[in-house]
Amino acid sequence: MTIEIDHDYHDIILPDYRKIIENVILAALDHEKCPYQAQVYVRLTDDEEIHQINRDFRGIDRPTDVLSFPASEYEKPGDFSCLEEAGDAFDPGSGELLLGDIIISMDRVISQAEEYGHARTRELAFLTAHSMLHLMGYDHMVEEEARQMEKRQEEILASCSYLRSVEERAYDIIIIGAGPAGMTAALSCSRDSRVLLLEKQEIPGRKILVTGNGRCNLTNRNQNPSCYRSEDPEAAMRILGGQAAETTIAFMAAMGVYTRDKDGYIYPYNEQAKTVREAFEREIDSRDNISFIGSCPVTGLLREGESYLVESERGSFRAASVILAGGGLAGGDQLGCDGSCYRLAAGLGERLIPPGPSLTALKSGAPFLKRLAGVRCQAGLSLYCDDKFTIREDGQLQWTDYGISGIAVFNISRYAITALEEGKKVRVCINFLPDLEEKEADRVFSDMSENMKKRTAGDFLKAFVHEKLVEVLLHESGISGDSLLADIADKDLMKLRRVLASFEVRISGYAGYEKAQVTRGGVALSGLSDCLESRQNRGLFFAGELIDVDGACGGYNLQWAFSSGMAAGRAASARRPEG
Repeated sequence: MTIEIDHDYHDIILPDYRKIIENVILAALDHEKCPYQAQVYVRLTDDEEIHQINRDFRGIDRPTDVLSFPASEYEKPGDFSCLEEAGDAFDPGSGELLLGDIIISMDRVISQAEEYGHARTRELAFLTAHSMLHLMGYDHMVEEEARQMEKRQEEILASCSYLRSVEERAYDIIIIGAGPAGMTAALSCSRDSRVLLLEKQEIPGRKILVTGNGRCNLTNRNQNPSCYRSEDPEAAMRILGGQAAETTIAFMAAMGVYTRDKDGYIYPYNEQAKTVREAFEREIDSRDNISFIGSCPVTGLLREGESYLVESERGSFRAASVILAGGGLAGGDQLGCDGSCYRLAAGLGERLIPPGPSLTALKSGAPFLKRLAGVRCQAGLSLYCDDKFTIREDGQLQWTDYGISGIAVFNISRYAITALEEGKKVRVCINFLPDLEEKEADRVFSDMSENMKKRTAGDFLKAFVHEKLVEVLLHESGISGDSLLADIADKDLMKLRRVLASFEVRISGYAGYEKAQVTRGGVALSGLSDCLESRQNRGLFFAGELIDVDGACGGYNLQWAFSSGMAAGRAASARRPEG
């Protein structure tokens, strides 16, 4: 990367001018995803020289603040794909992309900073960002292009912290958190709302990449109250509405994501979560009214009269409405899930239901676990808390060296964790014949034991379970695996039947947020309207995992993110003051 800065002004008004210019140039190249090392020449001069250049080369008889001379022509702004075909776009010696020249009037840096009431550093950074966009094919001769260019300028400057004053950076709506809920909220705001989307991660929607094991289960056609858990499940269902899955499918199609229906489970057709994340990013980038600032942790949220002040590591912003969509704690630090929005909500007096991990693995001290680690099977799991039946879930069970995992375990984990936290004794009874009713299972067991009289008990169990489970089940029933079925007493055969139908695992703990797929608890629905606006803080909205709603496995948590994001975004736009 070559940045040549030629300073020919009569006074050095900014000691760190080189650092400012270099930071903005690098930020602009990064923002536009330039795939090449580049060369840029910058000259700092005065009004007199720029006036002369304008008169000689542009037919303009006056000075301007900055001049840009692109070295290449672009088929469309920021599209570098066509440049390799142009033989003169790269330096033959270094191979660097020749971007062009920037000439800045330092006289104008001084006068315009005073006129607009901000720092000279901000003005120099602004003119550099403005000119860099010109060098990459952008212009502002048409109103729509001018809006796009202005939006990019602000995002570039925000990325390197050269921001305007708070008063100048006022928005209609600020959304904190650019996960699936926050991005949906931004896209659901009316197009005449000025929206700022803040995200602590560098890119929006990073957590989408790990959903559905990278396949991104978007939603599920089977929508009913049992799929969602909350202190107020009826309120959750009202917000989801009667056509939740269909709405999400249409929403995805509008962004260019074609979907696939797999027995009611809806995925992107190519089953790649990356496609969904990129579609969101592309759509947000195309909206002139939405500005995105990444790598921007929010540190404070204050209510000041009829507006809110959002404080961040990249400066402060003001808006009439704020949507908190920063997610919970599931995924841990590796996904940037620090639960910081709980603190912001609590600071404004919102009632929180204590959060905890959900859709996670359960731990056990059973001695046989290391032998079973990695085994997967279909099973029916019945959860008992202090010997009281709580819930049954059928599905995949995965054995680990520390306990049990898999979709069926995830779906009962919320209840198991709550019971453990209350000091209750928790056990899971496993039915290895989950697709058979009790009478049918008895008939199958009887027929198979009769047909296999001359076979061993070990061979018999292999007909139903993974071979690694056989030794464990035999030990539990007290029967030798070498015993012929014909030699086993009926009462002992019934022991085999019982371990197949109800094999007990005592639960001692659970995996934490690092392994959890979602957070239970959060901002109480009782304190929110059906459009997810706070009842005590007008103009403060919530969306996504931050709220006390968590779903079962199968696309329900993403559906909640989309539905709540839509509700909050539309409502925040509707309350925006006219003008």
